Amino acid sequence: MGRKLRYLNMKQKVLAIAALGLLVTFFVFVIEQNRLHVISKELRRKYGKESSVRHWMVQKYTACNGSFLGFGHQFAVLRNVTLQPNSSKFYIPCDDKRKLDYSFDYGKEGTHLNTWMNNVEIYSRQQYSNSVQKNEVQSVIHQTVNGVLSDIDLKDKVVVAVQRYESANLYHTMTDWYNVFLVATLLDIPLKNVSVLLSGGYTKGLLEHTWKSLFTTVFYTDSLSHPLKLPTLVWSVLGYESPINHHGLENMPFLNEFVRFFLGQHSITSTKSLNCDKIVIVFIWRRDYVAHKGNPSGLISRKIKNEQELLDYFRKRNPHAEVSGIQLDLLSFKEQLQVISNADVLISMHGAGLTHTLFLPPHAGVIELFTLTWTKYFGLDHFRTMARWKDLQYQAWQNLNPTNKFPGHYTYVPPSSLYQLYAGIISKMCP
Repeated sequence: MGRKLRYLNMKQKVLAIAALGLLVTFFVFVIEQNRLHVISKELRRKYGKESSVRHWMVQKYTACNGSFLGFGHQFAVLRNVTLQPNSSKFYIPCDDKRKLDYSFDYGKEGTHLNTWMNNVEIYSRQQYSNSVQKNEVQSVIHQTVNGVLSDIDLKDKVVVAVQRYESANLYHTMTDWYNVFLVATLLDIPLKNVSVLLSGGYTKGLLEHTWKSLFTTVFYTDSLSHPLKLPTLVWSVLGYESPINHHGLENMPFLNEFVRFFLGQHSITSTKSLNCDKIVIVFIWRRDYVAHKGNPSGLISRKIKNEQELLDYFRKRNPHAEVSGIQLDLLSFKEQLQVISNADVLISMHGAGLTHTLFLPPHAGVIELFTLTWTKYFGLDHFRTMARWKDLQYQAWQNLNPTNKFPGHYTYVPPSSLYQLYAGIISKMCP
């Protein structure tokens, strides 16, 4: 009898070990599948040459009789959606009791869209109709405009919801601005009819004003004071998934249209023509400033040690040129655009300010500077890619000399080396 019990115990142990092994194998498989997907996505971002935005519209998922539409696993449209104050739920009318079976693509950053998908709540169209008749929901938001409390009716607007991650960073905010433009263009929605709902934590600063310059109405999820009914709500493409962030693309979709829209919303209707007798050279200076609450010290990396020396050297070598340096955070965004759209050559350390490459004239050139530790050889091709998309001249300088590195995140840039790169660009612009 004892031998039989020991046999059963041994058998149970073997089964338990086998079950544990299967469980571990399952989790490893899932983890590896996710890892392989992320690796595949990163390779597509870096080397994928074709844009898939048109294919998104073909890959269409429809549910709840059109109350939910998914496009290419990148963005979605919700009809007659209700939002509640202090809630992350999205309520849509739906008489189809089947579970919404849809998910969104993701990269190494993940995606909030799958979280939003899990927060969709459905209720019957009769319940929806009754709630509207009882005025339990409104399509009006109360917002202070220029110090005056105003009621803004959204019933004729298409609201695009944007989850922000790096709201003080120009590059990442540009991906959000572009994505709103992109989904409106793909859905054939006039941009004058687009309002924007900003979700998540945000930092109000210079870029906040630009949101309001681009789109008719901008409001925030945490400012809702009553249930809000939106005829059409678009979940925008995740910022990290923006075509701007896919550096392998041969072309950026709708680039020229986006640039015209962006400049036009700031009353800039054209860029300068090339005058080889008076080249306009603009340096962007990176200087310490408090960009957001997460950086209370205001300490900025990748700064140039010898700003004035570079200005003097370029002016001496090219006395007919117009040479200037700007600190972007001291200018309004419209002022920044006015300077950039009038520049022939833009020079800057690697940093978000070089996102302005998008708004340079079509003949212009860009020189990007890299420090000893921020190297151009390890995936920092954001702005070289933008220059390629716009068919601009591009050069890069890399500090390889440790003696050019100074405390406080400063780098000395040899004027003669930089001017040699500039001369190479000008020889192609003005042969």
